[in-house]
Amino acid sequence: MTILSHDYCTLKKETNSVIARQGIFDTLASNNGNVAKTARSLKCSRSTIYLALKKQNNGCLKDNSHRPKNNHPRTTKKEIIEKILQLRKAGFGKTRIQALLVIQQNINIPQSTIGVILKRNNCSNRKKRIRRKTKPQIDWRFIKPFDVLEIDTKEIADKNTLPKETYYYLLRSEFLPRWQWTAIDTVTRIRFLAYSTHCDWSCGQLFGKLVVSWLRLFGFKKRITLRSDGGKEFAATFPGSFERSVKNIWEPLNVERTLIRKGHPEDNPFVERSHQTDDNEFYIPYLTLCHSKLDFLRYASWWIDIYNTFRPHMGLNLMTPLQSLFHKGYNVNKAFARFPPLWLDSLTTLPTVIPDPVTVQNHIDYDLTSVLQQTPEPGRALAANAGVLVTKIITVKENSTKKFIVVDGGMNDLIRPALYRAYHQIVPLSIQTYEHEVDVVGPICESSDFFAQDRVLSKSHAGD
Repeated sequence: MTILSHDYCTLKKETNSVIARQGIFDTLASNNGNVAKTARSLKCSRSTIYLALKKQNNGCLKDNSHRPKNNHPRTTKKEIIEKILQLRKAGFGKTRIQALLVIQQNINIPQSTIGVILKRNNCSNRKKRIRRKTKPQIDWRFIKPFDVLEIDTKEIADKNTLPKETYYYLLRSEFLPRWQWTAIDTVTRIRFLAYSTHCDWSCGQLFGKLVVSWLRLFGFKKRITLRSDGGKEFAATFPGSFERSVKNIWEPLNVERTLIRKGHPEDNPFVERSHQTDDNEFYIPYLTLCHSKLDFLRYASWWIDIYNTFRPHMGLNLMTPLQSLFHKGYNVNKAFARFPPLWLDSLTTLPTVIPDPVTVQNHIDYDLTSVLQQTPEPGRALAANAGVLVTKIITVKENSTKKFIVVDGGMNDLIRPALYRAYHQIVPLSIQTYEHEVDVVGPICESSDFFAQDRVLSKSHAGD
C-alpha cells in the first residue's frame, strides 16, 4: 500500500491517470474508506474519488476520450485522412500535401488541418535546424534558364535512406546501377539524369558532354556554367587535373566550370534537394519492381518525364519545370524535357566518345544518333566479358563487424579490383539463402587483396 505525498493533480500530471487513481485507492484504504478525508489529503473533490471508484467497477482506470460522440458535419472524411497519411508516408510535407490534394482530387484543405491530422496520427516531425556558414550569394534576378547548372553524383545504395528490403535488393541485383548522375537548371529545375556502375572521371566527362550537347541540340548556344563539388569524378581532386580539363574539354565547348566550397553541399542546394525527391518518389516505391536493366531504364525514363513535365514544384508556384520554361518565354519542343537516361559505363570505352558539337548546333530533327558516336574497344567491351575466374573457398572468417570469405585466388590472378576498385559480378555455384554483406578476399597478406567489399552473397562454407 502506498500513501501519496503529492496532491492528485500533480501526480496525474507527472505520471498518468491510471497511476493517479491507483494512488486514490491506496489513500482511501489507509483512511478506512473515508471519502471526505481522502479528498482533503489529495486536494481534490469528492466527485473525483467517486469517479475513480466508478471506473474501478467498470474495469478501466484510463480517462475517456475527449472526442465528441457525434462527428461535426465538416469533419474531414476518413478516405481523405488516409490519402493525407499516404502522401506523408511518401515524404511530403504539409504544403505539398495541400497542393497535391488540390491538383489530383480538387480538394482544398487548410495546412493547419493537415498539420492536426498528421499530429493526431503521430506523423509530424520537427525539422532539425542546421547552422552553416553563410554561403556565397548569387543574384538570381539576372540568371536566365540554363545559364547555371548544378551537377552532382548520388550513390543510390544509401543505407540511411532506403528501406532495408530495397537496400539489400539493390545490392543483390547486378543489373541495377550504383550511381546516379544529375544536372539541374537553377532557374527552371529541369533535370537531366544518367546512371552508371562506376563513379569515375570518364563517366563524369561523358555526362557533362551529353548535357551540353543536349542543350546545344535544342538551340541553347550561349555560355553555360557547370557547378560541382571537387570530387574525382569531375577531375577536381588536384588543381592541375581540373585546370587541364577546363582548358582541353570545357573551354572548347564554351562551358565555364566552377567548384563549390569543400564540405559545403548547401552551395549546390537544388541538386542536393532533388536527391531526396529521387529517394522518396522513385527509388523507394519502384526500385524493387525492376527485374532487369531494361526495366530500370524504362522506369527511369518515366521518372524523368514525370519530374520535368508533370510534377508541380513549390518553388515554381506549383508549375512544372517545363511549364516554368514556357512561362519565361522559351518555345522549345517538349522532347527537350525527356533526356534519355543513358548507362554511362557502356559508352566510356575511350577517353573521348563525343566530338565537339559543331554540327549539333544546326541540328533540328531532335535525333541523337548523329550526336553520340560509340567506339568499342575489344579489350574492355568484348574480351573483358569473355572469361570467368573460378575459385574455391579456403575458409570463412568473421569478427565483430565484418565477415570475410577467403578464396584460393588473389590479386595476382585478377588485379582490377585491387588496382582501381573495378566491379566484377560474383556468382556462387550453390545458391542458398541470402545473408548480410561480406568481403571476398584472397590469401595474400595485403589489405588490397580483395575481389569485392560489402557484397551481399548467399551463405557459403569452406570448400564451396
